[in-house]
Amino acid sequence: MIHAYWFEDHKKLSKRVEEIHAGMQRRGDVLCSSLFVLNELLVGPVKTGDVAAADTIEKFFHSAAIELLPYPSHAVKIFAQLRAQQGIKSLDALHLATAAASGVDAFLTNDRRLQKVVVPGVSFIASIDSEFF
Repeated sequence: MIHAYWFEDHKKLSKRVEEIHAGMQRRGDVLCSSLFVLNELLVGPVKTGDVAAADTIEKFFHSAAIELLPYPSHAVKIFAQLRAQQGIKSLDALHLATAAASGVDAFLTNDRRLQKVVVPGVSFIASIDSEFF
């Protein structure tokens, strides 16, 4: 959910997320996410009645700047394995299973626990602080 740092203007991390995104654009990388992330990002603005923030988030997620990944049926097995064998929380397992099933090369997270997880189909799970980007 590194998008949250960006849209919520997190003092320390929003600048780093902007740097990562700029590097991705220079290389021609594709920024991927899912409707599950959009769901979570809209909770705060909806709760506070911030229509402008919700609109900004929705416009970004429905723009050419990001590819929204589907949740294909073969992601279900990946999700179950992550939950059963590695004890990953449901929402984290959902994000990882979506990425793995869609062939995402790199998964970015600020969650130290997830950085240690091995997910078949995802080449790298990296910290947003890494020099990977």
